[in-house]
Amino acid sequence: MGMRNPFRFIHIPGTGSHFVEEGDPGLLLVADVGSVSWEELNVVPHGGANLGWPIFEGYGQMPFFDVFNPQNKDEPNPLFGQNGCAEPFFRFRDLNKQAALNPVFANPCDTTQTIPGDVPVHVHHWPAISWGNANADSVVLIGRIDSVIGPKVYELEDPASGVSGTHFNGSSTITGFIYDGDTWPEDYQGKYFHADFEGWIRCFSFDDNWSLTSVDTFARKTTNLVYLTWKPEEECLYWVDIVEGRIHKVCYGGVPRPVSKIEADTLYGPSPLSVQFDASSSFSPGGAPLDYAWDFGDGQTAQGINAGHLFVAPDQNPVSYTVVLTVTDSAGQSSSASTIVSLNN
Repeated sequence: MGMRNPFRFIHIPGTGSHFVEEGDPGLLLVADVGSVSWEELNVVPHGGANLGWPIFEGYGQMPFFDVFNPQNKDEPNPLFGQNGCAEPFFRFRDLNKQAALNPVFANPCDTTQTIPGDVPVHVHHWPAISWGNANADSVVLIGRIDSVIGPKVYELEDPASGVSGTHFNGSSTITGFIYDGDTWPEDYQGKYFHADFEGWIRCFSFDDNWSLTSVDTFARKTTNLVYLTWKPEEECLYWVDIVEGRIHKVCYGGVPRPVSKIEADTLYGPSPLSVQFDASSSFSPGGAPLDYAWDFGDGQTAQGINAGHLFVAPDQNPVSYTVVLTVTDSAGQSSSASTIVSLNN
């Protein structure tokens, strides 16, 4: 559906529904690696959105495919053989149009007639941002579809683009992650981190409608980057250098917070239920000593790396207790993990 090399995609948290019958998985961020000139980051709002390839790349026509105009042999032209119509099938270009306010899909054999409604047609879904690779210099483009003037493309540094930032280029666009932690500075919270094989990581800001508002540089000289991700347990960024065979880690604030992990010998059974808890898998990335605090969810607490507790239900009905382990290092940094113990279940 118009993608050349999606590398990769992520789901935007808090959008859509996990119920299949609702048919709404939410929004996706898709990086589509370009061919000739343009790299893309796309916000895909629904199934069936066509990102343009190979007819379009970035916001414009894909020049390498100008000479090709193949037939879509799944879609016969109902006017074939009438009034000299020599087109037995619609062509892909007939069914895929550039972004427009009111695109018209005319039958090539009679432009006064539109293509039948049961034939799937597509309007190019523009990327949120597109930047030039080796063949397009350092040009970054933002497309806007105004309800009055229609679609228009601006350079990033044009105030009319509505996006703040300075120009850059790349070679292969790479999807990253949305930072949803709270230990990094506020400027990074809720931002989307994106990368390019050329050697950079940037922070993209979006408004509530997931329209791009700013692009800021996070890191340079990340050459040969092919994977960018986030480890929430540590609140650290990781990226992979495929040429040197290295994994790089970026954390904030000196020694990272400890990582809290709970293990238990059982998590369900009839009341009363005795459970042995173990926090020995918890750790401090910096090797700092840890204190362990347990809250069993029934008003009882304990200290120590291991803890046993007897859970008692008030009656024979199913009941659950949320057990929280909080580990704190010598610098006063802490993190928590939780698990559920179910009785009479």
